[in-house]
Amino acid sequence: YEHTPIIPAAIPGLITNFLNGKSNFIYFCNTINTIANAVAWHAIVAIAAPYTFNAGIKVPTAHVEKQKMQFLYSDGDTYSFMNMETYEQVELNKKQIENEVKYLKEGLEVIIIFFEGEMLGIDLPEKIDYKITKTEPAIKGNTATNATKDAIVETGMLVKVPLFIEEGEEIIVSTKDGKYVSRK
Repeated sequence: YEHTPIIPAAIPGLITNFLNGKSNFIYFCNTINTIANAVAWHAIVAIAAPYTFNAGIKVPTAHVEKQKMQFLYSDGDTYSFMNMETYEQVELNKKQIENEVKYLKEGLEVIIIFFEGEMLGIDLPEKIDYKITKTEPAIKGNTATNATKDAIVETGMLVKVPLFIEEGEEIIVSTKDGKYVSRK
């Protein structure tokens, strides 16, 4: 934390580049802070970080590159993506995209974010279609409201689905929370 800058009034989606004379720092805010928790967050970070900004100080925006890529395949802990315009391929380690791995299926188009040639993150589509590969058959007469059962989709991810969903059907899953949205 010795060289961690504090970015006041963080705006969701804002990427800033802070140069303190020794190192280059990237700060990406992906959450909205209420005034109460923003004050608490700054107070906690201020204890560990020697750099603070006064109100109104300008921090340069980092120039990031977003590339639309298609997921090709995985080989162990390596995940291969291809830029559909240049056909350039990029390999990412599972640790770099561990939260997104469960959603990746062959042919899926994603946005990969780079800063100075280094991968910062991966943006998945909001919703993705999957085929149910395994689930228990529906029990006749069970009409309980909001009752669900476990289903495994083609990526191996477990999704809670309504009782009427059958094996082989296609469903839509939200990538925000991994929950069933609807039938396709």
